[in-house]
Parts: sequence; C-alpha cells; structure tokens
Amino acid sequence: MALFASVGSAAALCIAIKGQEWGPEMPKYVLSSWNYGYKFIEILFATISTLFYISACNTLVTPKVMWSDWKGRGTFCGQVRTSYANISHIIKACPTMNNASPDTSCVVMKANGDSCRTFFTYLSDWQDVSRHSESQASRPVARAVIMENTTLSSAWMEGYPIVAEVGGRLINNVTLAIPHAGLSTLYSNPFNASVDIRQPASTEDTDGYDMAASVVSPAINVMCVSTFDHEIKPLVSAPGKPIKLQTNDTTVLDDVFHWGGKHNGTYGAKSDGRYRPVFDAVRPP
Repeated sequence: MALFASVGSAAALCIAIKGQEWGPEMPKYVLSSWNYGYKFIEILFATISTLFYISACNTLVTPKVMWSDWKGRGTFCGQVRTSYANISHIIKACPTMNNASPDTSCVVMKANGDSCRTFFTYLSDWQDVSRHSESQASRPVARAVIMENTTLSSAWMEGYPIVAEVGGRLINNVTLAIPHAGLSTLYSNPFNASVDIRQPASTEDTDGYDMAASVVSPAINVMCVSTFDHEIKPLVSAPGKPIKLQTNDTTVLDDVFHWGGKHNGTYGAKSDGRYRPVFDAVRPP
C-alpha cells in the first residue's frame, strides 16, 4: 500500500510538471507550425470576405431614397390673410367650454405654455459653451414648436457686426426672421390632404418631402444704442400726465432709429417712418 501511494504521488507530480512546461510552449507552437499558420490565414480571409459581402449586399439590395426635382402643384386651399397676432382668430381656434361666449383663458394658457417651452429650449442651446461666440452666424437661433409636431427654426438676417461703433455710440443691431407659420398648416388642410399633399403619417418613416413657398416671413429687429439721460428726456412723459402714444418731439436719436417723417418711405412707399416710443415716468417710492 505504501509503494502504491508513492508511485501514484510520483505520477501525479510528473503530470503536473509536464502541464506546466506545455502551457508556455503552446502559443509558440501554434504560431510556428505551418499547419496552424494556414488556418489563421484562412480565418482572416473568411472574415474580410464576409465584411465585403455584407456591404455589397446592402448596396445592391437595400433601396435608397433619392430626392426628385421641385414640382409645382395646383391650387391649394387655406387661410389667405389675417392680421398679425389676431386675437379674435386665435380665440376661434382655441377650444372652449362655452362657444357662445368664448373667453381668453385658453389663449392665455396656450401662449404661456408654448412660450415657456420655446424659452427653455433656447436657454438649453445657450448652455453649450462652444456656441458662445462673437460671430452672429455661430449663435443659436430661436425655435418654436407648433401643432405639437412641427418645429419652426428662425434665421439671422443682415450680417452686421453684433456690436459696432457709429458716431461714437455702441450699437447692437440684430434681426431674426421666423418662417411663416401658415406654410406649416398648409399640408394639414383637409382639402390639400385629400388632393395633392401627402400627410406625414402616410410616409411611414420611409419617405418625406420639402415644401417651399414665396411668402413674407415675420421678422423681429432689436437694436440697442448707448445714450445719455438728456437724449431720451423728450421721450419720457412727466409723472401724472396722460401718455401720448405718438410724439413729434425730435431727438438726436431720430437718425439712428429712423424715427419721424424725415425717414418717410424708408420702409415702403406709404411708410411715415417709425413712431417714436413714449415712456411713462415712474414715481419714486
């Protein structure tokens, strides 16, 4: 029994030693053997061939969407004209519980909700530090969402410097143009949807189309000018006196803002220039 145990221990020891010697030599044997070398080349060639085959199949079999040329359509149906920010028209389009006597509660809540969402979207764009630039073209533009699924993206107009010095004054002049909202509502009109224009729901994420129209887009211009107190004094009404909506008091800023009759025709044949603003003086507490 003692001899058997001794022989068994010796055999186990030999096997363990042999395994330790074979382990480090195995990678060297695989790389140096011509038989394994050919196997490695065959596997590499098969992998590369498979990649090229898949790419070729996707190119030949998968359909690709190609944009066609612009095509003019026939007569469209839709609202033609309304005044800007027509509150009566907006109230009619806003749901209400009392159709006989609609109120403005729905309009107020809708305007607050839409503007709040648009404002937060604009602020999130400004959080990107890389967008903070003195170049107007690289600054983020305002966006608005209408009908819950349509995004309007504005565009900067007139490539003026953001800050310029004119006549010793620092002037910040920017103009932002907004797409005409009526164009986005054109495709949803029941008449157009049944005749010429496909609806986004019918494309099933496999197709799409662009719409182009020659329409006047609303724009907003903001101009900030460095002034002194005595220069804007004619524009400030005295405390307690009724405010005049229009004033003919000339100021040194008329040429900067194009105020008054001197600039008649600047903004159209029937334009009388821009009206001068009037500010109400606030009594000190």
